Amino acid sequence: NKIVKINAKKTLETIAKYAHANGEPGVIFLDRLEEGNLLKTAGKLDATNPCGEQPLHPYDACNLGSLNLANIVTQKNRDPQVDYKKIEKITRTVVRFMDNINDLNKGPIPKIEETMLNHRRIGLGVMGFADMLVKLKIPYDSKKGFDLAEEIMEKINNFAREESYA
Repeated sequence: NKIVKINAKKTLETIAKYAHANGEPGVIFLDRLEEGNLLKTAGKLDATNPCGEQPLHPYDACNLGSLNLANIVTQKNRDPQVDYKKIEKITRTVVRFMDNINDLNKGPIPKIEETMLNHRRIGLGVMGFADMLVKLKIPYDSKKGFDLAEEIMEKINNFAREESYA
């Protein structure tokens, strides 16, 4: 077992260069993952799904879905605005749908199927954020855009958790 020393600064600079160029490679800090581990009794998180969005336990799997934010802008008195009732309805429907998929999915091996049914992981992301901002006439790099992103994701998260616990 030979110990190899590397230049940490140069390594991180290389990772940052390629991440900036094409979004890869990703870096995951396992200690940070553990801070958000909602199933600590199932053990440590030690893997992710193939694209790295969802931390997983051994033999775990998850269903992923997206809510298209470009489709949640409505007009009220000629003024575009976010339709939070639509976000709630879509979020609750998608959470229920993805949970039902957990019951229908068959794992490639029995251990994965068992873990998947016990953990019932789902991941709801978003797409169309920039398109939504264009419709709302909000600059992408503005504080208003940032604040809106936080507000929308907080609502999606709350609606999803409420539906998940129902």
